[in-house]
Amino acid sequence: MGIIPKKRRFNVNNTSYEKVDADGCCSIEQFVAGKDDFRTAPLYKIPTPWPYEDRPASIAFGSVIDDIEGKIRDILRSHEIRPHRITVRAMKTKGLENTKDTLIILCFDDDPSNWKAATQQLYEVVENAAPTLANQFRVEIRNERRMYRDTSTAIIRNTDVHQALLVVQPLVEEAVRMACPDSWSSISYHMRGPRDQEGDRKPTVMVMIKPGTRHIWDLVEQKIDEALQSAKTPMDIAIYHELYSGYLLDLPPLFGKAEPSPYSNLPANPKNGSSIGPRGSNSTGSLGAFVYFQPEGQEVKKLCVMTCYHVICSGDPSNQATTDRIGIGLKGQNAPQHQRRIPIDYPSSYDTVTTRKALEALNGPLSKEMKGTLETIKRHKHAGGIGEVICASGRYQGANLRRMDWALIELKSPTLFSQNKPPVLIDPFDLRQKYLPLNRKYIATDNDVVSKVGAVTEGAWVVKTGRNLGDARDGVTAGDTNAMNALIHRDNAPSTRETVINNHVSGRQFAERGDFGSMVTNWNKEWVGIVMSGESTNDTAYMTLAQEIIDDVKAKTGGTITLP
Repeated sequence: MGIIPKKRRFNVNNTSYEKVDADGCCSIEQFVAGKDDFRTAPLYKIPTPWPYEDRPASIAFGSVIDDIEGKIRDILRSHEIRPHRITVRAMKTKGLENTKDTLIILCFDDDPSNWKAATQQLYEVVENAAPTLANQFRVEIRNERRMYRDTSTAIIRNTDVHQALLVVQPLVEEAVRMACPDSWSSISYHMRGPRDQEGDRKPTVMVMIKPGTRHIWDLVEQKIDEALQSAKTPMDIAIYHELYSGYLLDLPPLFGKAEPSPYSNLPANPKNGSSIGPRGSNSTGSLGAFVYFQPEGQEVKKLCVMTCYHVICSGDPSNQATTDRIGIGLKGQNAPQHQRRIPIDYPSSYDTVTTRKALEALNGPLSKEMKGTLETIKRHKHAGGIGEVICASGRYQGANLRRMDWALIELKSPTLFSQNKPPVLIDPFDLRQKYLPLNRKYIATDNDVVSKVGAVTEGAWVVKTGRNLGDARDGVTAGDTNAMNALIHRDNAPSTRETVINNHVSGRQFAERGDFGSMVTNWNKEWVGIVMSGESTNDTAYMTLAQEIIDDVKAKTGGTITLP
């Protein structure tokens, strides 16, 4: 009895095989593309890697395709490809700035053997019709019913799969560390399947590789196979494993940045989930919990809010390398010379600039709400922001191998302080709580408050309000905590174990860049953590537990945190 390793087959003919070395070394993107038989790009190119985002293509590209549609259909006919739709979209990989207009041929064909030659001819026809677009567009043929489009959902605790993954976890981690020590960023465990396939999902070990990394990936997969096969379990269980390209969103935005959030009806004062950021920086995050902070040996409690350290650290760039290492305002640490208290703006400077531009570009008079928004921005700016950072963790590994990434911001005025409000959901049939039992539906109104710190149970439903509005346009997103934690690797830092939040099975994204620092609550409307990071695939977020933050603040400052 034991683990049966499973993986998708790599086919070099599906990918840019000019760039695959004789020994099989290639980029992670080429390797992953080679595993999907039902998405094909021209010779020496790969389709936009999954998961991707798309939007309407440029008018100019659409016009080119309209003009040559007859030639496109002739090519498809010559290769016996029967399209059910020909379309154009602007496509990009999630988390990357690689948008290109793309000609997409959709078909139901089960034999892709002619697709490579067809896409090459299609590419040449488009290029000849519009020479100025050379290398600025893509072409692909796909069968959407059979192409790879898996998403992640949470591992449920105390299941046979969960118990098996607990056995293989240390074995897989050791195999990955040995096989590609400098290439991986996370090892996590999920149930995988197409978004519309809620049942029959596959337990899968997911290994995230830094974008663009070249390696002999077959050998890495072989080592993972061997690790899985060595595990002993009471019953035979098939466990899949995948390598994929991605990066951690709390790292400097080398591959992209948060989308700006313009506001037209900004609340007069910040609230849980509001946009905040350090003055003079493009860094933007979310306001977390309102807390009382009582410094060691003092009777007076300071009125504060919490967010992530990595959200605010760029506000003092001359000292950031030092504060990364020793934190801000912690016991036993001498502050860097000329260190200043970092002022925090609401909304963030990044979003303020976008808001002003958006409102100034409007034709006609501004509404009362728009005028109020500009007045609110002006008022907080002239006040020097809403507060200043008084202490922060820096970047380090705390207790239980957890990464600590928190900051305390002392508010400038008592009028800015508030009780914590849970995310508002009043419809028990809202898709964000689709699978909660009828007797466990989450109902929260504007009158509810979050006044307790709670524990989070693996597999439990959680909810947050963050800076990014999400699909529902009210900022509220829900997720499921994973029974398996993830191992996270950052360059020049110890590996850490983090609590994983998967997107809820309804499919809405739980968190993205800009949401970091936001307060996470459970079904009981208790504070259970803050969103600390996520992955560029947008399938997975990472949470620092509230009690661990409280304990770390106590250990590092001597002070105590309580909720109002």
